[in-house]
Amino acid sequence: MHRTVGWQPSDNVAAVQYRPISNGDLIAWEQPIGPVFATLAHPVDLAEALKARPENPTRSQVQYALSRLSVKMATYTAEPNPVLNLDAHIRRINNTVIHASTVLVDQGTDRPIMSVSLDGRGLRQTNKHALEILAKMDADRSSLNAIEERVAGERSRLNARDENGKRIDILTPPPGAIRPTMPKTDSFAVGTGAGIYHLSLLREHIQRVFGDAVSLLDLKSSCACGTATRPSRG
Repeated sequence: MHRTVGWQPSDNVAAVQYRPISNGDLIAWEQPIGPVFATLAHPVDLAEALKARPENPTRSQVQYALSRLSVKMATYTAEPNPVLNLDAHIRRINNTVIHASTVLVDQGTDRPIMSVSLDGRGLRQTNKHALEILAKMDADRSSLNAIEERVAGERSRLNARDENGKRIDILTPPPGAIRPTMPKTDSFAVGTGAGIYHLSLLREHIQRVFGDAVSLLDLKSSCACGTATRPSRG
């Protein structure tokens, strides 16, 4: 049964381009998923995204996520060839860096998206050891310094209050070069799961790109009692 909550289906079809992340995954960096971007053309033009942003938005109106593909190689018993596991996920973007454990940094279209780990509990800062490693990997220091600047700005705004003495909520900014990821599951405008349709598109893409060069692997998992098996596709 199809169920849509807070969304309207569209007949528009967009070509989605995935970019590599330094951890080996792929992410649709220019195709954010969220209420503000539902009516925009893809890839998203940041200027148009700013125009589409409500004047006084709620937290959920400006929240967004990105499609992510995990790519992992594994071996299986009785299978002589290595197996490449690809799966679809939803990577939700956090409203702050100081409450995230990982931040994604865009270093330009000719370089992978950099995944940077953050230190601390609650109010995080850039991992100094990670910065040293990234510097040796010829990472863009201006982007890394921008993380520190954003952390400082968020810390100063954390306890800011409006004219009524109410704490000011830090809303998710428009998509930019720095995007902290959600540290845990909670109420959010975009769900955590990719969904069956998302997975079926990935399967079709794999078959279309690789053709007869690869074959899908049939996996079977048995229950503890050993009385039944359930076939699945991997």
